[in-house]
Amino acid sequence: MPVNEAEPSPIIYEHVHNLCGILSSNHIPTSTTLIQNLAHPHLSSLASRYLGSHGYRTEDVNFIISAYRCTHTSEQFITMLSSQGMVVNEVKFLLSLIDLQDWQNTLTTDGTTY
Repeated sequence: MPVNEAEPSPIIYEHVHNLCGILSSNHIPTSTTLIQNLAHPHLSSLASRYLGSHGYRTEDVNFIISAYRCTHTSEQFITMLSSQGMVVNEVKFLLSLIDLQDWQNTLTTDGTTY
């Protein structure tokens, strides 16, 4: 059935997430600066942009930061977040964003690592 031209479907600018999934959708542009500023010093610029652009809430970002600080291995980080409802592959992707930034920070100008 075709969409009525007088009633265009709404544009979704972002979904609001918690660790378990999508809570709602924003149909107007919203700022991601608060979440990015909260996450960036603790995770990475890539991870903070990911969390901000995917609409994670402050309390969930704080939990992710705490999990990252408190765990000592990737497996512990993945287990902690997935036990709270976050999808395992999403946690792995988030961790790859954090690790990519850490890896890039260890490169010297000639391409060798410290």
